[in-house]
Amino acid sequence: MIISVDMGLSNYGFTLWEKDKLLSVHLIQTKKEKNVTVSKDMIRRHKIIVFALCKVFNRCNITGLVGEMPGFGSQSCSAAVAMTMASTITLTLCNAYKIPMLWHTPRTIKKYFTGNPNASKKDMMKEACFRHNWKITQKRIKDSKKLIGYRHDSTYHVMGKKYSMGKFEHIADSIAAYYTAKNK
Repeated sequence: MIISVDMGLSNYGFTLWEKDKLLSVHLIQTKKEKNVTVSKDMIRRHKIIVFALCKVFNRCNITGLVGEMPGFGSQSCSAAVAMTMASTITLTLCNAYKIPMLWHTPRTIKKYFTGNPNASKKDMMKEACFRHNWKITQKRIKDSKKLIGYRHDSTYHVMGKKYSMGKFEHIADSIAAYYTAKNK
């Protein structure tokens, strides 16, 4: 079984594959806790990811991991630190479980998955849905920040679950990482 990942501290997307068949999609979510020190909060969030991944590694016969190695073009210092921490967790656990890893850059994954090395998040999600025949629905939402007063929010219907764009993008990126590793 192969695990493909899109690492993040707040949203860690991963998918499980066997013989080129997508078995399941997952999203490990951690949220900042208020009124605690940054270090205590980071430790708590790390534990959530570690325990979730260990559960998968212990229950499944994972023979390899594929993923998007972050380019660290983060929008802030705290985002770069969070990405580094999620990457460190993944690398450490894979080494401890002796799971071979294969990494690709975001640009390579976008190119192999959509044909466009500059593909947007929406392009990646649309391609993942197309390849797996998943439905995308749109809802018109009143938005006082926009001039026209409305925006359209997408919902991604994936294997019996519903995801918003902000959550599904991590699953879509993990799917793209798998297809890149398979076809490169």
